[in-house]
Amino acid sequence: MQAGQLRVWLDRGPDPEGGPVIGRSYEIRVVGSLGPAAREAFTDVAVEVEPTATVLCGDLDQADLHALLDRVRAFGLELTDIRQVPDQLSG
Repeated sequence: MQAGQLRVWLDRGPDPEGGPVIGRSYEIRVVGSLGPAAREAFTDVAVEVEPTATVLCGDLDQADLHALLDRVRAFGLELTDIRQVPDQLSG
Protein backbone atom coordinates (compact mmCIF):
# COMPACT_ATOMS: atom_id res chain seq x y z
CA MET A 1 0.00 0.00 0.00
CA GLN A 2 1.34 3.42 -0.93
CA ALA A 3 1.71 6.23 1.57
CA GLY A 4 -1.51 8.13 2.16
CA GLN A 5 -3.84 5.32 1.07
CA LEU A 6 -6.60 4.15 3.35
CA ARG A 7 -7.84 0.63 3.83
CA VAL A 8 -11.11 -0.52 5.38
CA TRP A 9 -11.23 -3.83 7.30
CA LEU A 10 -14.72 -5.17 7.83
CA ASP A 11 -15.71 -8.21 9.87
CA ARG A 12 -17.91 -9.94 7.32
CA GLY A 13 -19.12 -12.77 9.58
CA PRO A 14 -21.12 -15.72 8.28
CA ASP A 15 -23.58 -15.27 5.44
CA PRO A 16 -27.34 -15.58 6.06
CA GLU A 17 -27.30 -19.11 4.60
CA GLY A 18 -24.96 -20.22 7.39
CA GLY A 19 -21.75 -20.55 5.37
CA PRO A 20 -18.65 -18.43 5.81
CA VAL A 21 -18.26 -15.26 3.77
CA ILE A 22 -14.73 -14.93 2.49
CA GLY A 23 -13.74 -11.31 2.08
CA ARG A 24 -10.51 -10.16 0.53
CA SER A 25 -8.99 -6.70 0.56
CA TYR A 26 -9.05 -4.97 -2.83
CA GLU A 27 -7.81 -1.71 -4.29
CA ILE A 28 -9.73 -0.45 -7.31
CA ARG A 29 -8.10 2.47 -9.16
CA VAL A 30 -10.00 4.83 -11.47
CA VAL A 31 -8.90 7.87 -13.48
CA GLY A 32 -9.46 11.31 -11.96
CA SER A 33 -11.23 12.36 -8.80
CA LEU A 34 -14.80 11.61 -7.76
CA GLY A 35 -17.42 14.31 -7.57
CA PRO A 36 -19.88 14.63 -4.66
CA ALA A 37 -22.50 12.23 -6.13
CA ALA A 38 -19.91 9.54 -6.85
CA ARG A 39 -18.35 9.92 -3.39
CA GLU A 40 -21.81 9.40 -1.88
CA ALA A 41 -22.17 6.17 -3.87
CA PHE A 42 -18.91 4.78 -2.47
CA THR A 43 -19.34 5.43 1.26
CA ASP A 44 -18.94 1.70 2.01
CA VAL A 45 -15.26 1.75 1.00
CA ALA A 46 -12.32 4.04 1.69
CA VAL A 47 -11.79 6.67 -1.00
CA GLU A 48 -8.27 8.03 -1.44
CA VAL A 49 -7.77 10.78 -4.02
CA GLU A 50 -4.34 10.92 -5.63
CA PRO A 51 -3.11 13.56 -8.09
CA THR A 52 -4.39 11.75 -11.22
CA ALA A 53 -6.49 8.88 -9.83
CA THR A 54 -8.85 7.77 -7.10
CA VAL A 55 -8.33 4.52 -5.19
CA LEU A 56 -11.30 2.67 -3.69
CA CYS A 57 -10.19 0.28 -0.93
CA GLY A 58 -12.20 -2.26 0.99
CA ASP A 59 -12.52 -5.79 2.28
CA LEU A 60 -15.01 -7.35 -0.14
CA ASP A 61 -16.49 -10.74 -0.88
CA GLN A 62 -17.17 -11.63 -4.53
CA ALA A 63 -20.73 -10.24 -4.51
CA ASP A 64 -19.53 -6.95 -2.98
CA LEU A 65 -16.67 -6.70 -5.50
CA HIS A 66 -19.04 -7.16 -8.44
CA ALA A 67 -21.49 -4.63 -6.97
CA LEU A 68 -18.66 -2.12 -6.53
CA LEU A 69 -17.51 -2.64 -10.12
CA ASP A 70 -21.12 -2.16 -11.28
CA ARG A 71 -21.17 1.23 -9.53
CA VAL A 72 -17.83 2.16 -11.13
CA ARG A 73 -19.36 1.36 -14.53
CA ALA A 74 -22.65 3.15 -13.74
CA PHE A 75 -20.79 6.37 -12.99
CA GLY A 76 -18.78 6.04 -16.20
CA LEU A 77 -15.48 5.93 -14.33
CA GLU A 78 -12.42 4.74 -16.26
CA LEU A 79 -11.08 1.67 -14.46
CA THR A 80 -7.29 1.39 -14.60
CA ASP A 81 -6.44 -1.29 -12.02
CA ILE A 82 -7.96 -3.85 -9.68
CA ARG A 83 -5.71 -5.70 -7.31
CA GLN A 84 -6.10 -7.95 -4.36
CA VAL A 85 -4.07 -6.73 -1.42
CA PRO A 86 -2.41 -9.33 0.81
CA ASP A 87 -4.13 -9.78 4.17
CA GLN A 88 -1.94 -7.94 6.67
CA LEU A 89 -3.97 -9.08 9.68
CA SER A 90 -2.57 -12.59 9.53
CA GLY A 91 1.06 -13.22 9.88
